[in-house]
Amino acid sequence: MTRFTKMFAAVSGAVGIGLVGVSAFLTLPASTTQASTYEVAQINPDQMTRNAPRDLPSFEQNYQMHTGVLDTLRR
Repeated sequence: MTRFTKMFAAVSGAVGIGLVGVSAFLTLPASTTQASTYEVAQINPDQMTRNAPRDLPSFEQNYQMHTGVLDTLRR
């Protein structure tokens, strides 16, 4: 490869990467807040909390259930 070919490849690669970066930057959606996300998705966190079951196992109980091998290491 000649010096011109290497330079042409480097410049065209840099231009290509630059164009992809600019197009990705320009097509990013506007940032949304958490409140607007709830409104769009029609999610009501308070209602989810009220409707959640009350008798779920604690994290420790659930963790111990799935890691029975580690029970022998418990003191």
